[in-house]
Formats: sequence, C-alpha cells, structure tokens
Amino acid sequence: MADRSEIFKSNTLSILRTFRDFWYRIPAYQRPYVWESETITELLSDIHQAMSSNSKSTYFLGIILLRKHTATNGTDYIEYDVIDGQQRLITLFLTFAVMRDAVIKIKDEAKSSEDDLSEDDINKFIKSCQTSIQQEENSFENIPERARILFQIRNDVDDFINNYLNRKKGTLDIIPPNNDLLNKYKNETSIKHMCSAIRVIRDFFSEYNFKYSDFDAFLTYIFNYVLTVSITSSHENLSDTHKIFETLNTRGLELRPSDILKSQNLEQILVSDMRNKYSRKWDEFENNLDNYFEKDQSYFDSLLSHIRTILRKEKAEKSLLKEFEEKIYPHRFNDLPHSLTKGESTLECIEKYYDLFTKLFSNNFKTNDSYTVNNLIALMKGLLPSDYWIAALLMYYDKFNEQNLADFLIRLDNKVSYDWIVKETPTTRIVNINKILKELDKVGNSKKIDPKKISDFLKNDCFKIDLPKFENTLDDQEIYHTRHVKYLVHKLNFLDNNNTSKWNITTRNISIEHILPQKPDKSSQWVHDFKDDERVTWTHKLGNLILIDRRKNANLSNKDFTTKKETYFKGNIESNLPYSMKIYQYSTWAPKDLANNHEESIDKLLAHYKLNPH
Repeated sequence: MADRSEIFKSNTLSILRTFRDFWYRIPAYQRPYVWESETITELLSDIHQAMSSNSKSTYFLGIILLRKHTATNGTDYIEYDVIDGQQRLITLFLTFAVMRDAVIKIKDEAKSSEDDLSEDDINKFIKSCQTSIQQEENSFENIPERARILFQIRNDVDDFINNYLNRKKGTLDIIPPNNDLLNKYKNETSIKHMCSAIRVIRDFFSEYNFKYSDFDAFLTYIFNYVLTVSITSSHENLSDTHKIFETLNTRGLELRPSDILKSQNLEQILVSDMRNKYSRKWDEFENNLDNYFEKDQSYFDSLLSHIRTILRKEKAEKSLLKEFEEKIYPHRFNDLPHSLTKGESTLECIEKYYDLFTKLFSNNFKTNDSYTVNNLIALMKGLLPSDYWIAALLMYYDKFNEQNLADFLIRLDNKVSYDWIVKETPTTRIVNINKILKELDKVGNSKKIDPKKISDFLKNDCFKIDLPKFENTLDDQEIYHTRHVKYLVHKLNFLDNNNTSKWNITTRNISIEHILPQKPDKSSQWVHDFKDDERVTWTHKLGNLILIDRRKNANLSNKDFTTKKETYFKGNIESNLPYSMKIYQYSTWAPKDLANNHEESIDKLLAHYKLNPH
C-alpha cells in the first residue's frame, strides 16, 4: 500500500489561494446547494465580527476535503472534486459575485454623482472578485477559461452560473420575485437556494450599510485572513478516497454510502441527458425518503440496504459499499451470481423499490376499503426498534402487489414483534427475516402464481412462533418497564380498530397510563380495594395499562377510579384509542376488574398471534 503522505496532502490556505490556485468540480454524488438564510447570515456575521474586532486576526472557515484529478478543456489541467465543503465554497463564490456587482453599481452611481472615488481601485476590486469567480484563459500558463466552480452533471446549474455569476452585474438581475428565472430552472434545487442566498447576501451588506471602503476592507480580510485547511487525495478510486477520509475523520463528516454509489452508477451512463435525468431522480429519491423516518441517519441509505437484503437474502457481513461491490455487482474475485450491473440496471432497480416504498409508506394506503395495511405499517414504523422487516414487505409487494397483502403483513408483524418481545438476539431476528425472504423467493412471481401457493406460503414455518412462551412474556409482572410495552398497548388499540379510517401513530403526546396508580394516596379507595401484595402484583401488568393523550393536568392521575375516569381519562382518551376507551365500560376498578381486563387483553393478543403456526 502506498505511503499515506503520497495519497493525501494537507495545506492551510488563505481564501485568496483557495480561489486562485484551484478549480473545483461538484461531483455527481454531491447533494444540491441547500444553505438557508440563517446559516449564510451567521457565516458572514462571524467573519465581519472577527474583522471588526481585529482586522489582522485570522478566522478559520473549516476543512475542505478534495480529490485531485486531471481534467481537459482543450488542454489538460488539474481539477479538484469537492468531497466535503461544498456549501461553504459556494457561499463564498456567491458572495464574491454579489460584492463585485454591488461595487460596479457604486462605480456607476459615482460617475453620475461625481463622487471622489478612485476608479483604478474600484477596477482592481472588481477584477479581484471576478478572478475568484471566473478564470480568464491564459494559453501560455496552460489555464483554460472557466468558472472556479463547476457541476459534474447539473448543466442547468452551470448555465445559471454562466448567466448570473460569471457575467458582471448578473446578480443584480436576481430580484424577488423572479418567477421567470425560477420557472426556467424549476428542476434544480441548487439554483433555487443560490437565488435565495444572493438576496440574503445582498441584504446583509445593505443592513450594515456597506460603502466602497467597507467592501474593500471586507474583501481584503476574507482574502488574507480567512483560512481553510484543504485535505487533498490523489487516489483515483472514490471508494478508497472515502476510506481514507473516513480514517482521518477530521471533522466527523464523511460521505454516505449512497453518495459513492450514486457516483459509481452515474459514471456508467454515457449519454448526458440520461445521466442528468437519473441524477435528478436520485436527488428526488434521497430528499423524499429522508423525510419518512425521523432518525439520525439517511433513510435512502437504509433503502439501499433493504435492496441489498432482497437481492442477497442473507445477513450483511461488510459495509454497504463492500456488499454492493463484492456481492451485488460482478467481481473478478467473486464466483457468486451477480444481481445487478452498475449504471441503468442499478438505477432502475432503485427507482422500482423507491416507488414501492413511497406507495406503501404514503400514510394513505388503502385496499378493499380497508386501511389495515396502512395502519399496521404505521404501528411497525413507529414502534418497532428496527426496520429490517421492510425488505420482506417490499419483496412481497413487488411480487404479488395487493394480493393477500394484509394477511402477509399481519404475519410479518407478528413474527418480527414476537422475536423482539421474547428477546431473540438481533442476529437471530435478521436470520429469521432472511428465511422469510428465501421462502418468498420459492413461491414464484405474480404472472404465474397460483393463489394456493401464496396461501401455503402464509402458513410456512418461517412465521413460526411459540405461543406458550409468548403468553408467559405477556403475563410479565413488570411489563411496564420493558421496551416493548408501548408497542403492545398500541397493538391492542390496533386490534380494536375497524381500520375503515387512517390511523396515524403519533407518540409525542401519547403516554402509557396506569389505571391503578403507582403511588395511590394512603386515604384513597385504591388502598382499600387493593392489598399491598395485590398492588405489587398488578400495578405494572398489561391489563392495568392504557394509552392516553397526556395534555391535561397529571395531578388527577392519583384520584379514585370514578373521579379519575370522569375528570382525567375523559379529557385525555381520544376516539382513535378504542382499547383505552374500554375503561368507560367499568364502573369499578377492583382486583377482579383488573384481572378480567388483563385476561381479555392477553387472549386478544394470543388470538391474533395464533394466525401463525406454532
């Protein structure tokens, strides 16, 4: 392996050198420019404050991760892919364009008002900004004419840069609302945010009432005293470059697997229009999917992981990138049958499963006038601890569409939740999902399938659960303190729901309430009705727990049952919690009432889980 110093180099650079010694390319895998007004204003304010405090103090902008490669534009030259730092570089790029045009405007106004400003100084200022935005051709020094920042496949963004940033006075044409401009570039998120950023930057200078001398001082400070550290890799393989940066982990930021897979696959599409189409689709998929699950991760990466599971039907042994490279794509060291090739084959596969996912998880899925699938997905998505079950759901829906879909999902949920509740290891739970995938694969496809084969599949041992073991777990005296208690109480509400309307699981204001309080007042009816040992036995059992919308005064939760039911439960139990509403059927909550509710609750769950063979 090459010495690390030969693969990457680290340099501390002024912004002047950052925008004079380098040409940048935003690679296909990078997400759009998306900085909002608050972030832009914060950056400019921080720089301005640092300059105002001490005009010769340094301001550290951060680290920029780059990959070096040779480009050509009539002549060969060195270009740098921006791995990390795109948002900051583009914000400065836009700032130079706004400053240039603001000073040009000052120059034009000075001519008409005959203000005493040095035209030579102003021209030097304008040239300094312009050179940081666009380099003029110099054939003697092997320098092509081009913008300092280009986009690998987003031609509309390059067109926007050429028309509004490279061109002097171009940013002055971006005056809100500019609907014609936004309509022209309506498919590009980056352009929408660049237009917004230009207006924010212009407003910043206006708010500080910048005159020419202020622009001069600000540009001087940015060029000479704002610093960045560039870490540059000369390695040709993007995956290996990512590995290096991951090892460095300088800022705790790294490429996501989806970023690298995007680049690898788009590079295989040689027709630029097709490449642009798939790049836009990829951005759409990524942005939309990341809104589905509120987790600190890329859900698009999770979809790729589900696709890997569907194709391989086995537990992942390596990183997502390695799994695709070694087990999905053909590999010279691998005699496994490959599932996809890089390029359109992969992109079409992702598009197919994206479409399936978004339909299933739209929170509006309805079959035969029933929202059973929709509501059960909401329950699983909201309360199961892992999402590996999604691969099986996607595979089934791809093969059989809506045929017996609710029956399949009920069995899938039962198996996944059972494994979790009885504390099977994570590895065992994943292995069990892969068994379902393998059995599903044996059934055939929707074009030739015999309905009896689907029916037989739904009775397969891959859904097997141990009902006595499950019953023992449900009867746990301390079930309230388990991780799965909220899922079980929600499941009881699901079972009491007729599923003729959408049921959206929201856990923010929903909490579990003890009917028999945990700490009743010594003078209360609770202490009279329940002996000490009975309260120890029953307080945290399933039959004593319901869901409530906890927005009212919790001080009422210790009141006697009649008062609590009328003043506390009545205001906090919503109509979409039918299991919880059963509390109104009881006029008392003595030990026999609680025991009866507990037995009914367990019987209801067991009857539902009995759908699975055991």
